Amino acid sequence: MDNKVDLITKLKEKGVKQALISFVGINGISRAKLVPVDFLDDALQGGATFTGYAVGDLGFKPEDPDFSAIPDLSSMVILPWKKDTAWFTSDIYVNGKLWPFAPRNIAKTYLTKLKQEKGHVMQLGIELEFFVVKKVNNKIEPADPNDLLERPCYDAQTLIRSNNLGLIEELLYYFNEVLGWKAYAVDHEDANGQYEIDTQHTEALTQSDRHIFSRFMIRSVAEKRGLIATFMPKPFNNLTGNGAHFNLSLWKDDENLFYDPNDELGFSQFGRYFLGGLLYHARSLMAIVMPTVNSYKRLHAITPRSGARWVSAYAVYSVNNKTSMIRLPYVNKAKDDTRIEFRSPDGLVNPYLAVVAILAAGLDGVNKKIEPGSPIINGLSDNKELKQLPADLREALLELQNDDVLKSALGKDFVDNYVDLKMSEWREYAYQVTEWDYNKYLNWA
Repeated sequence: MDNKVDLITKLKEKGVKQALISFVGINGISRAKLVPVDFLDDALQGGATFTGYAVGDLGFKPEDPDFSAIPDLSSMVILPWKKDTAWFTSDIYVNGKLWPFAPRNIAKTYLTKLKQEKGHVMQLGIELEFFVVKKVNNKIEPADPNDLLERPCYDAQTLIRSNNLGLIEELLYYFNEVLGWKAYAVDHEDANGQYEIDTQHTEALTQSDRHIFSRFMIRSVAEKRGLIATFMPKPFNNLTGNGAHFNLSLWKDDENLFYDPNDELGFSQFGRYFLGGLLYHARSLMAIVMPTVNSYKRLHAITPRSGARWVSAYAVYSVNNKTSMIRLPYVNKAKDDTRIEFRSPDGLVNPYLAVVAILAAGLDGVNKKIEPGSPIINGLSDNKELKQLPADLREALLELQNDDVLKSALGKDFVDNYVDLKMSEWREYAYQVTEWDYNKYLNWA
């Protein structure tokens, strides 16, 4: 209790007047209750109370009791753009027990058990790709009217233009000077209006917390400027979509289990088996790392005008080929640089669920000694013998339903609930009459 009292005292000294007690459900949407700092002691001790069924994606039924969101004190940050407000990431409890349908609970439990039983710690960096857009005549378009290059990737002129630079400079200041999260690079991405911010890797749960907060912060700062920052996987038909590439390694004490200085690629046999597990479970993994209807439009869309989707529709890996599902970057480099880049996750991924699914699939490969085969060099789209990833969300969910390894890691009841929720999303989409229908069929006959 003393730590909580000290924390509240320090918050008051810094001029904090209220705190957001936050959490996410399956869909990864930030939700919170605003608690005045004078009443924060009760929230820190027993949690802020919420009606579970009202949230919609946490597995609650109407008759279930309310839940308590108990803040993780280590997650506290003060909003850089609103310094009178603190932010806490929370664990969700019902009647004093961790709720098994809450994504952060699932990740925290899994990661704790992995460390206790195996001594394994996942290091993770998640890339933040997003569009900055504005609404014009009820449609969206890139916010910068002069961002017009056919191949705008790394466009210095657009990156440095005053309006864009102001937003980017503000975000970089918050990431580095206020939060201390070491955002080491920003670039104009492959599509008009698209940017990427990269921050230093951390332990997986911390990185997941930061990723959720970063999306909230980027959207809030853009909104303050009258703009919309969107992480939607595929907001434009003719432009590249938003990824959230997972750069990951697995450590035991100070040993990177993916590293082998004597290997031709500097990549260990443990790492190869882990890679084999990801490829083996790839089709069911997509239901978690590409969790929306829109996700599969990023995966299977026609090649955008820049010339590449930068994501593979096949379960393949490569050495430094960024059009593959998995890339081994920085081969033959130092121990700290050796990692797997999993490129399938998109901008709306729930990082907590993705972490568990990725680890479960990879470690199944280690346990079963699944060889990944040789890396792909080229000709991905022409090789019909490769394992193709699901065509849509429904197909991915059916794969997940039949994957006992992922169901065991995430929890069978959770996966059943996840599939029900996401199948409902799929049906809602599939039965919509859209502009495409009218354009295609209105004048047939």
